[in-house]
Amino acid sequence: MRKLLFLIVLISACSFAIQAQDDVSPLEIFGGYSYLRTGNPYDQDSHGWNTSIAANLTKYVAIKADFGGYYDNYSRAAVGGPISVSNRVHTYLFGPQFNFRATEKVNPFIHALFGGAHDKTIATRAASRTVVTDNGFAMAVGGGLDAKLNDSVSFRIFQTDYLLTRYRDPNIAPRAKRSIHHFRLSTGLVFH
Repeated sequence: MRKLLFLIVLISACSFAIQAQDDVSPLEIFGGYSYLRTGNPYDQDSHGWNTSIAANLTKYVAIKADFGGYYDNYSRAAVGGPISVSNRVHTYLFGPQFNFRATEKVNPFIHALFGGAHDKTIATRAASRTVVTDNGFAMAVGGGLDAKLNDSVSFRIFQTDYLLTRYRDPNIAPRAKRSIHHFRLSTGLVFH
């Protein structure tokens, strides 16, 4: 009961803060293309999508929910024949976004987002198929630049992030974690 009451109070406080703004849209919804580069030792290029919803609490501070999906297919040479690999990574991140609103038409921003990632890899060699899935911690730190096209739509010129994912690594030790470092670049439209 207390959790429900806390949620109602929080939503009410956010709605009052949003209603108090005259010059900033209460919600900004982004959707577009996203590129993900995974560093050594994986060296993968994945393509996919990125979407987010930012609730502006003030002109300069927003709470953001960010979701992404990245897909890659490749082959590796191996003893016993080539291995075909299909990899999918989905992220779900939440956190603050700080808007600088340089002018009425241009909004540079930075954010720090935390949440999780789901990775699914399917490796196929001849008649054998192995599926590995894992859920882990994820965080993205970065920023971007939006250019207003009209009162309802902006173009996200770029959003660039350092994305860290951490999965369990049973090959090292039962509780060991494996960190993977990514570079993420997104572009698309923002609807106000």
